[in-house]
Amino acid sequence: MGSTPSNLVGTGASLWGGVISWGGAEAAQTAKYTTTALKTARVLGNGLGVVSVIPSAYNTVAKTLNGTSNTADFVDLGISGSIVVTGFLLSNPIGLGILAVGGIGYGIYRIGWGDSADTWINDKIGFR
Repeated sequence: MGSTPSNLVGTGASLWGGVISWGGAEAAQTAKYTTTALKTARVLGNGLGVVSVIPSAYNTVAKTLNGTSNTADFVDLGISGSIVVTGFLLSNPIGLGILAVGGIGYGIYRIGWGDSADTWINDKIGFR
């Protein structure tokens, strides 16, 4: 009878050790997938950021060559460029999340109130 409790303790320790090892392996695998997903999201986000700056840059250059550029064009280019540069500099998930919210918010702002904001910028601080 003296050997039964020690076997139960040994069996229990083996079971707990197996559960802990399994949990550790699962956590490591999840961390690996999460890291890969975050790296992929960062690359895609930076790529989309660059793609979003191209029309703004083209618009500003074309208007400058035509002599019709205004302050709002340069403000838009500056903000879009700043978002992209910040995306390349940030590497932590929290900062990238904040940047994503800011970028999406700026896109919504441009779609919803871009023309009226451009008029205000040009009236208040415009150079033309």
